[in-house]
Formats: sequence, C-alpha cells, structure tokens
Amino acid sequence: MIVEIMGNFFSNHSLAIINRNIAIELDKYVDVFIHPLDKYDQSYKLSINVVNKLNELQNKPKLIPDLQIRHSYPPLWRWPESKKTKVVFIQPIENTRILFEWQYKFETFADHVITISDWCANIFIEAGLNPEKISVMYPGFNPELFNTNNRFDSETFRFIYIGGIVYRKGIDLLLNAWKKTFTKQDNVHLMIKDTPQVYGKSNLPEIINQMNNSGYAQANILSDIKSEDEMAQLYKNSDVIVHPYRAEGFGMHIQEAMSCGCIPLVSEGGPTDEFVKDYKINTKKVSVSNDLQKSGLINPGDSLAMMGSYEQILEPDINDLSNKMRYLFENRSKILIDKSNLSTWQVSGERLYKILTMIQSKNSTKLTNRE
Repeated sequence: MIVEIMGNFFSNHSLAIINRNIAIELDKYVDVFIHPLDKYDQSYKLSINVVNKLNELQNKPKLIPDLQIRHSYPPLWRWPESKKTKVVFIQPIENTRILFEWQYKFETFADHVITISDWCANIFIEAGLNPEKISVMYPGFNPELFNTNNRFDSETFRFIYIGGIVYRKGIDLLLNAWKKTFTKQDNVHLMIKDTPQVYGKSNLPEIINQMNNSGYAQANILSDIKSEDEMAQLYKNSDVIVHPYRAEGFGMHIQEAMSCGCIPLVSEGGPTDEFVKDYKINTKKVSVSNDLQKSGLINPGDSLAMMGSYEQILEPDINDLSNKMRYLFENRSKILIDKSNLSTWQVSGERLYKILTMIQSKNSTKLTNRE
C-alpha cells in the first residue's frame, strides 16, 4: 500500500504534530511519502532525528498513491491526480455543526473521514454523513518525552493554561476565576502559554500586567517555549493544567500534561470526557447569539462566527471552576491522576494502519449516504 500524507509537518501547531507523528509511525507498516504544505523553520526546534526522518519521507519517489491523506485547515478540496487514489481526510472539528458547504464537499471529495474523538465523529454523523465512512483515531503522545521523570516539585502551586487567547478556549473565564479565587497571599502561580503565531496577537500582556499590580495572585505569559522538550519540562514544573474551553476537538496538550503528572481541570461535556475522568468543570450548552457575535468577543473569522446562531457551545460555570481550583490547590497531595485512557503515538499509528487497510479493501462510493 502506498500512502501520501498532505499537510503541515514542520511547525508546533497541533495539525503538524499529528501529521509528522502519524507519518513516522505509519512508515513502519506501509510505503509512506509526505507532501508538506510548509517549510522547515529552525525556530520550532524540532529534533534532528525527526527532521531527518521527515526529509527522508519527503524525498521518496512520488509514486501514484493508493491512499492520499489530507490533514490541513481549511481542508484541501480538490481531486487527486489519479482516479486510482482514494482520498482520506483527517478532520478535527470544534464546532457542534458542520458548515453546509463543507458537508457537501466532504461528500464529493472524500472516500473516508478520520476524526480525532468520538465527540467529533458524532458531529459528522449528525450532519448526515455515512457512519460507515467515519472513523476515529486519537492523537497520541511520546511517552519517552512526556512522563513523570525529573518532575520539579516547587513550594509554589502552579496552574498552567495552554491554548489560544480566544473566546472559544475560555481564557476570559480562567482569568475571572483566578481573580475570584486567589490573592497575593496564596502561594500560587498561573502560567499562560500563548501562541500568537497561530491565533494572532492579543491584549493579554496588558491584562496580566494590570492583574499583577492589583493584588491578585501572580500570573505570567510564556511565549518563547516552542520545542517538545521545553513543553515537557513546562508540564513537569506544573501541578494543574486548566482548560475551561467552550469549544474543543480533543485537547492534545491536556493528554501530554497528564502523562507528565499534571492534574487536568477541564470542561465537562466535550471530547476530553473520553480520557479525563475526574475534576471536570460543570457546563451548560448555550447558543451563539447575535448579541455575542456583535460583542467583539468572537473574531469575525472564527469558526463560531461563521456558524452563527446555529452553533452551540459549552459555557463553563465560573463558580465551579473557582471552587475546583481552590480545592486542587489545597489538596494536591491527596489527588491521583487516572491515565488509563491516554493514547501513545504508537497506538495511533496502529489504529491508522487498520483504518487504511479497511478503506483500501472496500469499493469507493464516497461519503454520501443519500444515493
């Protein structure tokens, strides 16, 4: 079986992390070559072994693939060069609805869709796509890197937030809960890993500076951490990873942090329910109202804005978030982390190989179940 994988490979965005890891794992089973949509950037500090392997996969002879995997945002809507090639999309989704245009294009171009959680799969199925052509492959983590070896236990209790400084990730809820819960008298620290290269610049530095000068517990922004080694050490220096999201597709950083010994504190009712068992924030489902869209809290180009009032999001309870942050702060030594549902990249690669073998063995009828 010859497999081509198209997408970004050389950045530290979640899509690129998935692409390079599944390419390396899948190469153990089939003939894989990659079609990068980005260029190598030394600033992302990828390991030399990973870079060499990606270069090897990129420089392989470009044979006609049996299967072409596409994993990018937005998706690549086009026909493959050969009619022989089946098209497989790996497609995360954070919304509870799929744009009608996307639904039509998946039905037109895709032989199969692989998504990253059961939660995401249900969104595709509820949109009317054929359940037999939807599969789930959980993203993984590298246990040789993300583990509890050399954890740093500090007297200061440390919360960490990793994600976009955008409305759907719930950073506003976290900052308001932080001010509600802790003061400078508490030996506690909030570290925020910003990703302006992905989500754009924000006014977060001004907000954090104002908070630190107003009697609240210390918070700071981390923007220079890029490599996986640096991320692993950051997790090992932290006690709780907190993510009060309104919309999420999986939460790779939560899985990585848990494997390094961080307690997860995340929204209930989303995809993280599939691997986080305890310490979930109470939520309710709400519609994205016109008033909310006009408030300026949602970027006009954000997927929530595109879906409009058809979209539903989770709204975490800020009081429950505050209470649970306080509880974890006061009871760290009593808490055990259940890692039984975490998945490594090796498991992801095995799962992907089984899915592709199944796809290759079947006749192609595209995704639609309306024939």
